[in-house]
Amino acid sequence: MFNFFGPITDFITDSIVDYDIVAQNDPSLKYDQMYCTGFMAIRNTPSIRDLFQNALNLMETEENLDDQDAFNMVVNGSSTKIGLFDQDAVWSHRKMWQPGTELKIPDNILVHHANWTFSVEHKEAQLEEVLEIYRSIHGDDYLQHRTSNYRDRGIMETQPQ
Repeated sequence: MFNFFGPITDFITDSIVDYDIVAQNDPSLKYDQMYCTGFMAIRNTPSIRDLFQNALNLMETEENLDDQDAFNMVVNGSSTKIGLFDQDAVWSHRKMWQPGTELKIPDNILVHHANWTFSVEHKEAQLEEVLEIYRSIHGDDYLQHRTSNYRDRGIMETQPQ
């Protein structure tokens, strides 16, 4: 689940230019470097489709393996060129969160990924809280002003005439 705080087409294009996949870093107690499968930019190529099929196959053979662990296991042994999004532009809390826990969002946030929580309801609460923090910093009309003045050209180009 995501909040978007501005146009992302150019950001995504610039981020993936040298890579096959770009993801968030989702470090944990187990891993300093973990590619998050929640928000990614992915080139649609046969080798990338094979990579995701390998992750799926691994999940089918390892009963308790989730998609993120499986993806990280197969990508680390592959020739896939994988990069990381700027962690402030594509932001998540990166530690366990529940309603009432303080959130501090970066100034240049572009995408908020609601994760590191316990339920869909908590994800929704996190989305709302981040949106309220953003509004308190930038004002009620800042988001509307920003998105209407800088329409995402990729979205505009795909609208029927």
